Amino acid sequence: MLNICDMPAIANENIDGALPTRGHSPMYNKHKFFARKQEDVIRRYIEVYSKKDEIVLDPFCGSGVMVSEALRLKRKAIGIDINPVSTFITINTIRFVEPKKIRAEYEEIKNDIAHDINNLYQTKCRKCKNNFVPAICFTWDKGKLVDVRYECPHHGKRIDKVTEDDQKRFDKILNHKVEQFFDKLGESKYWYPTQKFYYEDGRAFKEKQQYESVDDLFTIRNLVALAMLMDRIQKINDYDLRESFKFAFSSITHLASKMTPVRSSRPFSSAWVQQSYWFAENNMESNVWGLFESTILDKQGLIKQKKDIPQTVRVAIEGTKTEQLERDTKNYWVIQKSAIDALDEIGENKVDYIITDPPYGHSIQYFELLFMWGCWLKLMKNWTEIAKGEIIENLRQDKTIEKYENMLYVTFRKAYEVLKPEKVLTITFHNPDIKYRNILFRSVVMAGFDFEKIIYQPPPRPSAKSRQQPFGSLEGDYFFRFKKPKTKREENVAKVDEKRVEKLIITIAERIIAERGEPTHYTFIQNSIDPILYEELRKYGLLMDFQPKSVETILKKQLGKIFVLVNTVIGKKGQHTLMDRAWWFADPSEHRLDIPLNKRVDEVIVNLLRKEGKVTYTQVLTEVYTRFTNSLTPEEHTIMSILKENANAVSGGKWEIKPFVEKIEEKHEEMVYYIAKIGQALGYFVNIARDEYDKTFQGNRLSAQVKLVPLKLKGLTDNQATRISCIDVIWHDGKDIVAEFEVEHSTSIVDAVVRGSNIKSENVSRVMVIPDEREDLVSRRFSEPAMEAIMKATDWTIMTYEKLESFYKNDLKKKFSIEDFMSKTRKPLNAKEKTDKKQAKLFN
Repeated sequence: MLNICDMPAIANENIDGALPTRGHSPMYNKHKFFARKQEDVIRRYIEVYSKKDEIVLDPFCGSGVMVSEALRLKRKAIGIDINPVSTFITINTIRFVEPKKIRAEYEEIKNDIAHDINNLYQTKCRKCKNNFVPAICFTWDKGKLVDVRYECPHHGKRIDKVTEDDQKRFDKILNHKVEQFFDKLGESKYWYPTQKFYYEDGRAFKEKQQYESVDDLFTIRNLVALAMLMDRIQKINDYDLRESFKFAFSSITHLASKMTPVRSSRPFSSAWVQQSYWFAENNMESNVWGLFESTILDKQGLIKQKKDIPQTVRVAIEGTKTEQLERDTKNYWVIQKSAIDALDEIGENKVDYIITDPPYGHSIQYFELLFMWGCWLKLMKNWTEIAKGEIIENLRQDKTIEKYENMLYVTFRKAYEVLKPEKVLTITFHNPDIKYRNILFRSVVMAGFDFEKIIYQPPPRPSAKSRQQPFGSLEGDYFFRFKKPKTKREENVAKVDEKRVEKLIITIAERIIAERGEPTHYTFIQNSIDPILYEELRKYGLLMDFQPKSVETILKKQLGKIFVLVNTVIGKKGQHTLMDRAWWFADPSEHRLDIPLNKRVDEVIVNLLRKEGKVTYTQVLTEVYTRFTNSLTPEEHTIMSILKENANAVSGGKWEIKPFVEKIEEKHEEMVYYIAKIGQALGYFVNIARDEYDKTFQGNRLSAQVKLVPLKLKGLTDNQATRISCIDVIWHDGKDIVAEFEVEHSTSIVDAVVRGSNIKSENVSRVMVIPDEREDLVSRRFSEPAMEAIMKATDWTIMTYEKLESFYKNDLKKKFSIEDFMSKTRKPLNAKEKTDKKQAKLFN
C-alpha cells in the first residue's frame, strides 16, 4: 500500500488545488461567449476570498460570471467591460423575467410571424409527395444548395437532395420577390446590419476572412428572416421582456450564419466553431424560426435560463456608484467603460476582493468577435472608441505587445488602489504562450501586488485535438493569486537572464515527468511550468523583464538528448484507438522516477471507495484534485478510466467498488510470500522490496518468514540500485539476478516494467503476477507504443494469482525445476483474445 498522507478538504483560508467542475448550467448556456469560465469554480473562489455583503470586483467582466456568482453568494458586485455586448450579456444573464410572461409573448410572436418565416423554408416530404413541411435546415457546398433536412410527422427526420421547387423558392427570395419581406421595388421591409469588417483607416479586422460585412455572413433567406424577427421583438412594450427577447435573438444569430459547418455527428444542427469570421465551404442554413423556438423553449432556452436564476440574483438592484453598494441600497453596478477609466470611479480602498479574467494578448479578439452581435443589437454606434480602448494585442488597431503590456499594467495599478490592504486578487488566464503569462505576472507585480501562488485548473472536457498533439494548445486555465500588501512596498525586484530561465524550464520539465513517473503529454508539461517557475522566481525575488521563448521551442532543442517522444494510447472512439505522443526520458535510468501517477491516483480512488462505500464522480474528482495539484493533476479521462477499473456505476449517479478489488488488496503479500518460498525451494537466494519487509502474511512479518539475501550488483548508478531494490521479489545466485517478479494489483504496470529495465541482462526471467481480472489491462499496457522500446529489450510474461497459488499448494513438495515453474507463465491476452480462446476450447 502507498503511504499517501490524508489531505483535508479545501481550507477556508486558501484554495491550493484544482476544483471539480461539471460544465455550465442553463443560466450560462443561454448565450455563446468566448473563454467563459466555469461558474462553480468561480463561485468557490468568491466564497473563500470574500464574505457576505463585501464588494467583489471584476474589471474585465466579459459575460458576467463573476458578477452573477457574487450576487448568488450575497456579495455586492461591480463588473466593468468596455464592450457593450459584454455588459448586455452580463445584465441579461442576471435579469429576471417571469417565465409565464416569456411564454405568453412567445405565443404572440409565433401567431404574428412564424408562418411567414417558416414559409421561406417550405419543402415537400419525398415519401408523402404532397405533405409540405418547414425544413429544419438546408446545406450548402461551395455556394451551391445541396440538400434539405426536415422532419415529416409521418416519416420522421429525413435528409434529401434539393428539388427544383426548393431551388425556385430560394431564387424567389434571392430576387427579392417575397412580398412579406420586400416591397415592390425589391427593398427589404426590415432593417438588418450592414457594417463592414474594416477599421476606419481601411484595414480589415484581424478575424475577417472571406466575408466583407455583417450581412455577408448570412444567406438572403436567413438575413430577412432574422430581420423580421428582430423587428417584431423591438415592438414588445415591456422593457425587461424586450431586452430578454433580444438576448435570446442574439444567441441564435451566429447559428443562422454561414459559419456553421455541416457535421456528420450532428446532422440537424451546427455551431460557430472557430474564433473568427471563418468561411465554411460546406455549411448549414438553419431555419430561423426553428432556432428561435429552441432558444425560447428548449432545455437551454430562455425560459429555462430564467428559472435557473437563484433568488438572491433575482432580487438584485442595479446601482450607479460605489456608495450605493456600501449603504446596501443597491447590489451591483455594471460599468460599460474601459477598465482604466472605470476604476477611477470606484474609489480608493473600497473593494474586498478582485477576481478577473483579462484579455489574453492576441489570442481572442473580443471586440472583433462581438462585433456581429453588437451590430444586430444596435450597440456599436461608437465602435471606434470601443476598439481604441480595448486592452489587446492587435496590429490592425496599432496595438503592439508592448502597448498591451502597458495598458494591462495601468489597469492593475489602478486595481491596486481600489482594493483594500491585505485583500486578494485572483486572475484566471488562458494563453499557451509563456511570454503572455509573463506579461501578466510582470504587470501585476510591478503594480504593487505580492505574488502568492499559481494553480492549474483542468477543463471539464479536454479537447481531442489537444490530446493528440505533442505541442498541443493549452487546456484549462491558470489561477494566479496575488495579495495587496499592508503597506506599499518599494520596487526591489531583480532581473533574471534568459539563459537561466531556459535552464530552469528544462529542469522543471524533467522534474514534472519524473514526479509523474510516466510518459507525459506536452499539455501537462506546459500547464505545469508556470506554477513551479514563478514559485522559484518569487523565492529569489526575480522577475523576467524580457519575452521568453515558448516552452515548446526550449524543450524541442532537447529532443534526442534529454527527452524522446513516445506514442501512447489515450482511449477509443468507436472502433478506433486514439493515440497521443507523450514526452519521456531518453534514458529513464538517469532520473529518480516517482511511483507512476496512475498508481497513486488508483490508490486514492480505491481508498475513497472503501471509506465511503458509494461515491459520486464529483467526490472522486474532489479527492483526486485535492491530493494531486498542478503538475500532478491528472486528466479527467484518466480519472474516469481508473474509476471504471475499480468500480461499477450504480443507481443515483454513484460508483461502488468492484468485489474483486477488495479481495486482491489482501492478496499482495500472500503472492510475495509464495514467490519467495518457491525461489528458496529451487535453491536460489531471495530478496523482496524494501517496503515489503515489515508487511505481514498470516500474522507474521514477511522478513521473519523468508530468509532474505540482498544482492549488490556492480556498475549501477545510485538511482538504478534504488529502483532495483523496489522490485517485489528477486531470485539470484549470489552473482546475478535469475528472475524478477512484480505482484500487481493496480495500474502500476508501466512502473513495474520501467523498474525492471534497470536490470541490464538478457538472461533474466521477468514475470508479472496479476489478478485474472487485470489481464486485459496488462495486455493493453504491454502493447502500448510508449512501452515498445522497453518491451523489445525485455521479455515479460504473466502468471495469475490463481495459477501461482495452485503451484505453491500442489507442486512445491514435488521435485521441480525453474523451467517447470516458468512453463506456467505466458503472454497476457486482451479481452477479445481471451474470449476467442475460450470459444476455441468450447468447440474443440
